[in-house]
Formats: sequence, structure tokens, C-alpha cells
Amino acid sequence: MKIFIFGVFLIFTLSFCQYSTQPFKEGKVAYDFYCAPCHGTQAEGLSHLYPGLLDTTYIRSHRTELNNWIRQGISSAQLRHGQTEMPENKKLNDIDIVNILNYCNQQFWHLKEEFQLTQ
Repeated sequence: MKIFIFGVFLIFTLSFCQYSTQPFKEGKVAYDFYCAPCHGTQAEGLSHLYPGLLDTTYIRSHRTELNNWIRQGISSAQLRHGQTEMPENKKLNDIDIVNILNYCNQQFWHLKEEFQLTQ
């Protein structure tokens, strides 16, 4: 009887669990909160104020700098597109940044290699 009750409890509990088939879910959540307000939900940017993030050639050539840009921001001297500086972001840790970059890669850039903590 105890096994039956435990089995029913287990099935009931598992039925409420949500299994995500979405890759890089943590990166999407962080991107939506920290990045999308300026860069857009589809990385399209916001008019002349904030650049889009869809230029894969540019992203590929600056791959090793992306982590620092997110962490330290981008000054007006470094701007390529857009008119507004990107502020530094001390709230994101290295794992958050890698998750964001891998989400963007999976969603927009389709680069061959995933981002790693060492980059």
C-alpha cells in the first residue's frame, strides 16, 4: 500500500513539472531582461539609438570581445552603430554572460562553436 501511495504521489508530482525543450533557456531569460529593452527581442536594435545584433560577420570578427563589452559596456569612441553608449553591467556573472551569448548564437548568429567560460 505504501508503494502504491508513493507511486501515485510521484506521478502526481511529475505531472506538474515543466520540462523545457528550449535550448539556452537561461540565456533567453537573461537576454529578455537585460538586453532586449535596447537591442530588441529579435536583436533588431532600436532605430538609430541602439544597434541590432544581427551582423554575423561583425560578431564573428569580435567574438573574443563580446564578453567584455557586455561586462564593461561600450563607450562612444567604440560605437559602430547607434548613438547611445552601452553601460557596464556588473549584475551579470560570467555564467549569465555565456548563457546570453549562447542564446544569441543559437537564435541569431549560428556560429559553429558555442561560447565557453574561458572566452
